[in-house]
Amino acid sequence: MNPWENDPVASSAGNAAQPWLADEEAQKRFTYQPPFTPAPPKSWLQKAGDFVAGRIKKTTDDLAEDTAKTESEMRQGRVYLGGTALGFVGGGNLPTALESLMAKGIRPAARTAAELANEAGYVLPPSTATAKPGTLASMTESLGGEAKTAQAASVKNQTVTNKLAAKSLGLPEGTALTDDVFEQVRGKAGGAYKAVADSGVPIKQDMAFVDDLLKVGKQSEEMAKYFPGLAKNDLIKGLQDELGTGQTFSAKAGIQTVRRLRAKASANLKNFLDPEKVELGRAQRGAADAIDDLIERNLSDAGKTGLVKDYRAARQTIAKAHDVESATNTATGNVNAQALAKLADKGKPLTGELKLIADTAKTFPKATQNPEKFGGEKKWSAVDAIAALAATHGHPGLLAGLVARPTAREIALSKLMQNRLARPKPAPAPNSLLSILRPTQAVSQPMVPTYGP
Repeated sequence: MNPWENDPVASSAGNAAQPWLADEEAQKRFTYQPPFTPAPPKSWLQKAGDFVAGRIKKTTDDLAEDTAKTESEMRQGRVYLGGTALGFVGGGNLPTALESLMAKGIRPAARTAAELANEAGYVLPPSTATAKPGTLASMTESLGGEAKTAQAASVKNQTVTNKLAAKSLGLPEGTALTDDVFEQVRGKAGGAYKAVADSGVPIKQDMAFVDDLLKVGKQSEEMAKYFPGLAKNDLIKGLQDELGTGQTFSAKAGIQTVRRLRAKASANLKNFLDPEKVELGRAQRGAADAIDDLIERNLSDAGKTGLVKDYRAARQTIAKAHDVESATNTATGNVNAQALAKLADKGKPLTGELKLIADTAKTFPKATQNPEKFGGEKKWSAVDAIAALAATHGHPGLLAGLVARPTAREIALSKLMQNRLARPKPAPAPNSLLSILRPTQAVSQPMVPTYGP
């Protein structure tokens, strides 16, 4: 039965099947929904908010799509190992080989500063990680704010620096670097020093020791050319005169002198506002090294090879402890990566994890800032706060911008994005099938030698 067959309005519409479409009055009487009313036009602020929200969605979708594409290429055989393409050329059971590589997590050896930093756990703003970060990476960094992204990276990297510094001293992960911890490290290594002190080997001064003592007073040599009176440091001259007497001394006296000099050096090097004390601290540290070297030479001459080996290992541990301590705020436990980079610039022979920290700080200074200088982690910048204030005063469209900026920073510093930046796809081997299927360009990145002892 047709409910409209006896309705005068529906009958006059001339459309028995769908009379409500033929007559506006019939529509008003028989539909369950009111007539369509167009939405009011959006303000420019609302449109801006929609635009930012759309950008975030597009960024997230593109990142997911790119990840899926990369995984697909891996499964199809586009894998590189040590710069050699494993593709459709070369023979062998390709699917089996790929599954084996992926299961074992094998990846090419690190070659660049960005790759080394990435393997250690550091995160880098896209603009500093590589010369060509790509549209997606550049957009997320720009949206999040370059300065704020660099600060967010520095906060994350501080944890990595602290972890590497503790590892360099043989400490468990998560150990807070305090004054007591440094004393414990030196005390543990001091067992070898006691063995040397008790050895009874006489320590005879030689010309190499005299030369080393003369070198410790050269910090002000350049200034001395023009201002000899100001450059003169009587304390350093007194140190050289006291030690360079040419007399033979006992191993025990040598060990005690080394400890006294290193303790004084650590205290003087913390007086950053007093150049004379800093100079004296460096001279005291250099003099301690000179005595250590002299003791080693005398032990070797006496045939104490085992004692020399243990003593040398203890020296390295204690020297590392002093280096790390000089760059550490022991109140917070944070190690200043830039301070270690300055030590390296001044010729300090850093090795292992400390060299990695220094190289990363030197190559990526914006990503290894001292968080204590800019107030630590603050997810909301002044620009973010303005957007929030506008949103609470009748402009909800800007609320999307408030969420967008921190989200963009998290995407730019995410593990997935960092892996893409640190491990750009290398160019396929010449004349290979992959060079035809997927031509690429080499990406320029700063090069540093692989760190190691």
